[in-house]
Amino acid sequence: MKLLLFDIDGTLIMTHGVGMRGLKEAMREMVGTSQIRDLFSFAGLTDQVIAERILLQLGKSQEEATALVPELFRRYLVYLRRFLAEADHLEVLPGVRELLSRLEVDPEFGLALGTGNIEQGARLKLEQVDLNRYFPVGGFGSDARQRSELLQVGVDRARKHYQTHFSRVWVVGDTPHDIRAGREIGASVLAVASGFASRESLAAEQPDLLLDNLVDVEGVVAALE
Repeated sequence: MKLLLFDIDGTLIMTHGVGMRGLKEAMREMVGTSQIRDLFSFAGLTDQVIAERILLQLGKSQEEATALVPELFRRYLVYLRRFLAEADHLEVLPGVRELLSRLEVDPEFGLALGTGNIEQGARLKLEQVDLNRYFPVGGFGSDARQRSELLQVGVDRARKHYQTHFSRVWVVGDTPHDIRAGREIGASVLAVASGFASRESLAAEQPDLLLDNLVDVEGVVAALE
């Protein structure tokens, strides 16, 4: 059996800013401002790293930022749930639903998540578009600050869930961070240019497989096999 660890934002779905809107509202509630300066790219970073960097930008010390993150996430989830329910522009990316349906019934593949989202946030996003059911386990931004570490958590949980040692692990993601982290845990990488990084920047990292999207379901499955 092969394991596929899927990223969420930019790989499976696009929420078009709903998550960041929730984070900004939580920040405004806690520290009195939601004016986040876009001095770094959030793509591929874990929620914990993003939250800490924003708090540091707002003048908090590293110690203060680390201490504030749990309460920030608690408030963020309240807003995220509300904004997802109100959103009319959540997007399941092309081919995703068909690919997951195909893989779910194939005994050669196990499915799991490998995402920088904290687990509750990840589940809320996927539940809203009826994709949550495909992923029994995963590694999340609430498990580790670094993407390679959370991916390894996902692999370990999947081994216990599927009760097997996988013949191959694939990381499926849309940013150079996904590719590098996959390499760090010894996984193969399928990069998809459907999200936040250009095809050129993904190609520069030399993933095992690089696709524009996941529309050709049988072609993707054949390549993964």
